[in-house]
Amino acid sequence: MAKEYNYTEADIDKMITYIKTVDPANATPEMAIKMLETEYAKHHLLSHENPEVHAAIYEDFKKSN
Repeated sequence: MAKEYNYTEADIDKMITYIKTVDPANATPEMAIKMLETEYAKHHLLSHENPEVHAAIYEDFKKSN
């Protein structure tokens, strides 16, 4: 399991805003925290199982911003 991360209110608010665009009925703080935890865990796992792919995803992300 990935290490625990304490999400800020800003993190949660941003995720709620995103959820409102795709599933307004479930745009709650609880759902936002679950999604943040899931995304964190997926990246943590990918960084260990396939670091090359994880690095490539990160490089693509940097280029898009």
